[in-house]
Amino acid sequence: MKTILKTFALIFIVSLVGCNKSDEPFVDFKSSTALSIFVKDKKVGISSLVNKNYTVFTEYWIDGEKSTSEQLTALLPDGNYYRTSIDREYNVSTVYRKTNGEVVTYKFSRNYSLHPDFQLYYYKNNLLQKMDTTTYGVIHAVDAGKDELFAGFFGRERYSDYGNYLAPTKAFYWDGAKKIQELPLPSTYFKGVSCVHKSNDAVYVAAKTDFTMYWKNTEIVRLSQKYGEIKQIITVGNDVYAVGFYNKNNNLNSNHTAAYWINDKLVELEDNAIAYSIFLDGRDVYVAGAVGRHESEFKACYWINGERVMLEED
Repeated sequence: MKTILKTFALIFIVSLVGCNKSDEPFVDFKSSTALSIFVKDKKVGISSLVNKNYTVFTEYWIDGEKSTSEQLTALLPDGNYYRTSIDREYNVSTVYRKTNGEVVTYKFSRNYSLHPDFQLYYYKNNLLQKMDTTTYGVIHAVDAGKDELFAGFFGRERYSDYGNYLAPTKAFYWDGAKKIQELPLPSTYFKGVSCVHKSNDAVYVAAKTDFTMYWKNTEIVRLSQKYGEIKQIITVGNDVYAVGFYNKNNNLNSNHTAAYWINDKLVELEDNAIAYSIFLDGRDVYVAGAVGRHESEFKACYWINGERVMLEED
């Protein structure tokens, strides 16, 4: 997997440099995406992923000023979380402040290994936890506001010119103990899941597929006929808010439209943009994401009631 990632990075560098002469300087670039947003005491907290010349790290923001993970965690409201970028061990973290005030950090692997020791596990406060199964798969996300609920996918070994790899075949959610609920595939194009949310007796899991959708329990909720992805789901009263993007041209790679849905009602934020997180503070709707035609151009931002605020100007 690491070899494939390094090969991809090398190809991407060549594509950025193009036909420059060998004595010309290396192309310097920086992209960023706001991953999570919340508001407490009128202060806006944000975590963002930064990719600077293929070094990936997390930045933390409070009211538009750079902060620290400790300060962001201290501001985090009960029952909420923020996400971080991938680390050197190919893990991403979700930092949760549970409804009782306890702070718990979960880590999930993004190295989809075929080795049996690296299947269906996560870290809780740096302690390894594993699902009791020998099946291939990955645990991808958690809802831990009150009780823990995980989502992920089962998979199988597939083959390519680059070697064997783990291909997602079935989505699931899991209570962390015995109950595993498999979910019906919406199409043959299935690349995993992105988030999970529980509200009373309803469970919401978003899929990476060829149209914009999520499951409510085991029922497929189709939000758009076109390609897109839901990055976070929250519920406020009887309303379901699903935030992410869709592509008006049905393109998988670029020129997305940042948006959120209130139940099945579409609210567009901006073309050539992507959204990752949503938070409601009274009547104000905060959405975090990025603007840019594709990932290498992304610049982190957030929207307040549809008005964009850039996190950092170059």
